[in-house]
Amino acid sequence: MPRLSILIPFLGDRDSLENTLASVLQNRPEGAEIVVALSQDYEDPYQLGEEVHFIRVEPEASLVATLNQGFVACQAPIIHTLACGVTVGEGWADHARARFNDRRVASVAPLALQADDPERVWAAGLEYRPSGVVRRRGHGLLAESAAQLGGDLAGSDLAGPSLAAGFYRRAALGGVSPVFDPVLGPNFSDVDLALRLLAAGYTNVCEPSSLVFQPRLAAHSIDGWAQARQAERMFWRHGSRHGWLHSLAAHLASVSGEFAGNLPRAKALVQLAGRCLAGCEWGSARRRSLQLALPRFAAPSEMIDAKQSGPDGPGRRLDRPHFELEARPGRAESRRQRTPLPSVNDRPSS
Repeated sequence: MPRLSILIPFLGDRDSLENTLASVLQNRPEGAEIVVALSQDYEDPYQLGEEVHFIRVEPEASLVATLNQGFVACQAPIIHTLACGVTVGEGWADHARARFNDRRVASVAPLALQADDPERVWAAGLEYRPSGVVRRRGHGLLAESAAQLGGDLAGSDLAGPSLAAGFYRRAALGGVSPVFDPVLGPNFSDVDLALRLLAAGYTNVCEPSSLVFQPRLAAHSIDGWAQARQAERMFWRHGSRHGWLHSLAAHLASVSGEFAGNLPRAKALVQLAGRCLAGCEWGSARRRSLQLALPRFAAPSEMIDAKQSGPDGPGRRLDRPHFELEARPGRAESRRQRTPLPSVNDRPSS
């Protein structure tokens, strides 16, 4: 079984795919499989079938849907998403994989540098602000100062990796499907997954020694109505993370600024209408959150305590019968005389 699955979604840009594949094959980590999820036809002119696992997904599938179907085909315990057009540096995956030695780490964001200006940071993971705004962390900083961007991404504004490049621990996902929520689209589904991992007790980190190079990718073609609805859904799903009072105040200021900035164009009203409609979906947003909730992280000490305590109380072991204590001299009588626990109906009313 491979130790790392590198998942590349292909939506039709052949040149970008081949640039990424050439980079990955040149720097291929030991024990890694390369999976390309094809939502468009690809002729494989270089005959890479023996080195790359090409899989077919639904024709014309979106980026999020392509990634979700690609996840099913990956076999390794660590899955690395990599967008077409993104290239990698030597040892980029080794540095990231080392961070998973910590069982609490669920995802790793590599340091993405600007392909046309490698001295500048494209993103060191993503930030999620109380207002509901998602930003690229460290964007525009000098790469020489990138070391300060490493470490834990569990801070109040910090989330996790982007769809373009991220490493994920399969076990932390707990078989939840879909992995990335399609209703949030490509601009928010990555941050949503990162926040769900944090809510489950895991940690997301950035590894500045894991270098990838990101071109100026074309923006996802999403109209203002759809993007506004997705942004509002995202806010109501995770607004409690920073406290509702603080989040609502920041969100109101952000939406007001967005509306004023788009006036007098019709886009202002379209986006506001999309947000209002999504705001009325809070009930379905709650149900969706419960449906996609990830299993809680259990630290090794917690697992040991649970085994030692068992269902009947502290100190009870699972490797011997529970009646062993009763068989000891001087204990049987006290066991038989123990007062039974009251039933629910016997409890005094408050």
